[in-house]
Amino acid sequence: MSRNINKVAIYLRQAYSGDGNDYLNKQQAMLVKICKEKGWKYTIYKEIASGSKIENRFQFKKLLNEIQENLYDAVIVADIYRLSRNLLDLEKVKGILASSDTSLYIGDTEMSLTRNNDDERSEEIKYLLSKYIGKNNVIMDIYNNLDLSIVKKDEMD
Repeated sequence: MSRNINKVAIYLRQAYSGDGNDYLNKQQAMLVKICKEKGWKYTIYKEIASGSKIENRFQFKKLLNEIQENLYDAVIVADIYRLSRNLLDLEKVKGILASSDTSLYIGDTEMSLTRNNDDERSEEIKYLLSKYIGKNNVIMDIYNNLDLSIVKKDEMD
């Protein structure tokens, strides 16, 4: 899974512009800081668009094309649902990443692109919860601080 990362695509998405660009700016500051700390060169893809349909997200479609051209070693996003709120589209995106040997980072954590990882299951739980959270900032703050670590039965004994 871990490999030498040099060139990274930062993908930033905010669903609506009604709140200004605060959320985009927070995502960007966090992800740029991570890239600088790790010594990664980065390109930023930023847009205000719904996460429900990829066809309406021009920056994301451009990014997917460039991933398929092997321009990046990794893609980094603030949260998994920045990629898509549609589970089928998310699986397609993960397939594109896997087939081009492009790593996926959620914040500073590398995510597995296979289905056998407890961390990924935890992210999928958070992903599904995010679909129901909506725009309520209080609930969003609680959600962003969730730790959904999966505890194995034998570790509880």
